[in-house]
Amino acid sequence: MINKYSTSIHWSEEDQEFVATCTEFPYLSGIGETKEEALNILNEAVEVGIEMLEEDNEPVPLPIAIPECSGQIRLRMAKSLHKSLKEQAEIEGISLNQYLNYLLTLKDKEHEIKQIIESFKEVQLSVTHTHRHMISQEKSVEKVVFKAAENDTMKFLGPENAEEM
Repeated sequence: MINKYSTSIHWSEEDQEFVATCTEFPYLSGIGETKEEALNILNEAVEVGIEMLEEDNEPVPLPIAIPECSGQIRLRMAKSLHKSLKEQAEIEGISLNQYLNYLLTLKDKEHEIKQIIESFKEVQLSVTHTHRHMISQEKSVEKVVFKAAENDTMKFLGPENAEEM
């Protein structure tokens, strides 16, 4: 049931993390370093919220239903835009309706591609963070080994004790 609730995820400059919210439970949110982490935390909060409402015999919000779409809309626009779009459709040799569908599909796919790129950026950021941590650990180990060689000792203290040597 939890997957049926409306969620949105956005970046918070203030928190420097992603924030996931649920329309049906506006008082709950999840915050995480990645979109997935924020969503997982929100899902846990919603589950607990539902359990608490049920225990208190309070009504549990129903998921917002998305109405069926007919595939038809009535669109008003400036006459100049209508003329320009009609001319472009004629140049392409297709109807204005087909041309508008084409433009809307392009814009929709552009949005999907931007979301995929954002996901890749998150993965890249995570990999970069992990790589920096590994380099930091490697430098600590090198420091211990160098200090041990300097002191002519073979005792391994570990990176956390590098300053002791």
